[in-house]
Amino acid sequence: MKAIYFYINILLVVALSFSFESCTEFQVPVIEEYANAKEPEPDEPEQPGEPEEGDLVVPVSQSSQFPRFHTQAQIEFVAGQINKKEEPWKSAYNKLIELADSYQDREHEAVADFHTPAFYDGQDENIDAKQGLALDSHAAYANALAYALTGKEKYGNKAIYFLNAWATINTTITENDKDGNATGTALTAANLISQMMIAADLLLGQEIWTVAEKTAFKTWIQTVALPQSFRLIRTKSNNWGDWGLFATAMAYHILEVNDKVKEELDRIPARLPKCISADGAMPNETRREANGLWYTYYALTPITLSAQLAYNTIGVNLFAWQSGEKSLKKALDYLLYYELHRTEWPHWTFATDKVRSKDAPTDLYEAMNDYFNDEYKSFVGSFQPVLGGYKGNRVSHHGWSFATLMRVTDRKMSKYPNL
Repeated sequence: MKAIYFYINILLVVALSFSFESCTEFQVPVIEEYANAKEPEPDEPEQPGEPEEGDLVVPVSQSSQFPRFHTQAQIEFVAGQINKKEEPWKSAYNKLIELADSYQDREHEAVADFHTPAFYDGQDENIDAKQGLALDSHAAYANALAYALTGKEKYGNKAIYFLNAWATINTTITENDKDGNATGTALTAANLISQMMIAADLLLGQEIWTVAEKTAFKTWIQTVALPQSFRLIRTKSNNWGDWGLFATAMAYHILEVNDKVKEELDRIPARLPKCISADGAMPNETRREANGLWYTYYALTPITLSAQLAYNTIGVNLFAWQSGEKSLKKALDYLLYYELHRTEWPHWTFATDKVRSKDAPTDLYEAMNDYFNDEYKSFVGSFQPVLGGYKGNRVSHHGWSFATLMRVTDRKMSKYPNL
């Protein structure tokens, strides 16, 4: 009987050995001697990674002064919509991040002397001369806004890279050509540097931008941009004055001279009756005939940008401005009507109506949906998310650059006093 048990045990050992050898995925654990066993080391605390898309980290400003074109409350509202995957914010956010990422490898094109030849003397030369500042400004704004919404330092640092470059390299903005003729450089600078100042507004309250760098940027605005561009044109009666006024008000906000911000914005109610007719036309722009529609848009854009700045800084609602039969709303409606009915434009004869596109003035009306209860929603239509400042695929000018993304529904001062 003992012999039988012996052979049975031998067979079991062989069978088990064969089983372990034939199971290629099975690993026999190595068991340490209990005498050598140690208490397990505590797990290392998990380091926080980059925020997930659905868990945005919104940096809180360290200053009560900034930001003001986009307020902290607006940024937090938009981040909340993105976190909830609400449209159109989610798609608009994805587009912003795509743009900000596309600018990560871009090198700045800052120049010591910024000058553009007159547009109508050579459009290609004008576009080439301003494209560096146009793209650097757009890149700064896109990355500053991406940082404001996500807290990812790569975006903040890239925005700061462009702001620092222009602040330390550019010393001159030259309006006149070699023959002493005006070229429109001062207007172009006011338009494009305005976008840089909105980017700066998002970053001046953050520690990621050093005090020395902030000071250099402010010095550039004060000693170069203000005297050589913004203030030169802010009293002109057409769109030049509108851009100059907005840029000047933004500059004083950046410089933290709040009484000057109010002084500039207070010029607007006195200025608008000279710019807008009772029927809503803007005669200083419509006299440009075939180009009158574009220039009306180009005037209403800085007027409405100024209105948002006024809304968020001095608590005045210029969107509701009205004087007798004149109003800002009438001017917006006048432009919209003739954008849709170009053959009826009384200032020029168009053979056909324009094929609608995502380009201007779609960005203007997407932004105005906030202030006029979505009245222009059907015009904006399928073009969301709307990106302003483009002509085709080219960054052309500073418009309402991220109009869809930064929407705040049912925006009313009584309901959202800080928006």
